[in-house]
Amino acid sequence: MARPAALVLTPRLPWPQHDGGAIVCWQGLLATAQRYETTLISFAPPGAPPALPDEAARLGVRLVSVPFTPPPFLVAALRGLFGRWPYTLARYRSRRFEEAVRREVAARRPAVALVNHLHLATYADALAPTPWVLREHNVECLWMARYARAAGPSPRGAYAAIQASRLRRAEAEGCRRASLVLAIQEEEARYLRALAPGARVETLPVGVAPAVVAAVGPASPPIVLLAASFEWPPNVDGALRFLREGWPRLRASAPNAVLRVAGKSPPPALREACAAASCTLAADVPSMAVEFSRATVLLIPLWVGGGARVKMIEALAAGLPVAATEFAAGGLGLQAGTHFAAGETPEELAEAAAGLVNDPERRAALAASGRDLAAERWSLEAVAALQSRLLASVAGEGSPGRGTA
Repeated sequence: MARPAALVLTPRLPWPQHDGGAIVCWQGLLATAQRYETTLISFAPPGAPPALPDEAARLGVRLVSVPFTPPPFLVAALRGLFGRWPYTLARYRSRRFEEAVRREVAARRPAVALVNHLHLATYADALAPTPWVLREHNVECLWMARYARAAGPSPRGAYAAIQASRLRRAEAEGCRRASLVLAIQEEEARYLRALAPGARVETLPVGVAPAVVAAVGPASPPIVLLAASFEWPPNVDGALRFLREGWPRLRASAPNAVLRVAGKSPPPALREACAAASCTLAADVPSMAVEFSRATVLLIPLWVGGGARVKMIEALAAGLPVAATEFAAGGLGLQAGTHFAAGETPEELAEAAAGLVNDPERRAALAASGRDLAAERWSLEAVAALQSRLLASVAGEGSPGRGTA
C-alpha cells in the first residue's frame, strides 16, 4: 500500500540550517517525509534548480522550487498599506507559487499540507480541499508590535504599528482557516487561541539532536560568543546595542575574555561596530556547532522579536552556559539562575556573562542543568513523533481521495 501524500510549503529552501527558521522548516520536512510521500514546494533564488540534500532524497522528498525575487521594498511597503495583505505577507505573494500549489494539489491529492510561516497562509485557497497545518515560527503580529514600540514615535514606528494591526487580523484569519496551528511555545499557543477563538492550536517545540551538537571544550582565552542570523533585524539591533552599552562593561569585568560575533549575513553597520569595538566578527561560519564547541559562554542580547529560540535550545543541549535577557529565554520554561544567567540591560547582561567567565563552578552547574532539561524536553525523535501524530490527526488518512491506495 502506498503511503499518503503530503505537501510542505516553505518561504525559502530549508538548507543549509544556518538560522532558526531553516532549522524548524528542515525538521518539519524530514518528520513529514518519514510518514508521507512528501513534496516540498519552496521559493528559491533564480538560477539553476537547487539540489536536494541527501537526507531528504533518501526519504523520497520531491522538490518543486519556484524561482523568486522579493519585490522592491517600496512596492511591498505600499502593498502592505493598501493591498489585501500586510507587508510581511505581501512580500511572498507570487502567481507562479500559487500555480505550483494548485498543480501539486491536483496531481498528488495530498492528505495534508504543512505550511511554514504565516507568510504562506495566503495560499489557503490554492490548497483546497487539502486540510492544512499552519506552522507558526513566531507570532508575527506580536513581534511587529514590539518592533513598533521599540521604534517609537517615528515614521518607521508608525508604519510598524499599522502593520501590527493588519497582521493581527491576518494572523487570526490564518489560524481560523487552518485545520491545526502549531506554535513553537505554549505561551505563543495561548496567545493564538485568544486571538482566534475556535482555532485548534497545539505546541510543537524545536528538536535538538545531541549527536550533531559538538561537545563544549575549554577555550583560552575565554570566548563570549554572540551567535545569530543577522538577516533578522532584532538580532542586529540587539548586537549593536550590546556592543555600544554592554561590551565596555564586560571587558572591564572580564578583561581576559574575547567577544566573538558569529552568524549569517552581518550588515555593514554591524561590521563597522565590531571593528570599532575591537571584537572578532565571523561572518557566515560553516558550522555553528564548532563555534559552540570553542565558546565559554553564549550571549543572547535580544529585546524585541520572537521565534523559536533555537540557539538557546542548542546551547543548552551542548552544555554551553548562556547569558541572556529574560525575553530571549521567553516561552521555554527556563529558570534564571538555574538554566541561564539573566540580565535585562546591556550592562546587566555584561555582568552576567562576566560572572560566568570568572566562575568555572557556576558554568558547570548551568551546563549540567541545561543538558538535562534539553534531553527531557527537546529530543529530536520525540518532537518528530509528536508532529507525526498531530498531522495524522487532521490528515483523514485512509479516506477516499486522500492519497491512499
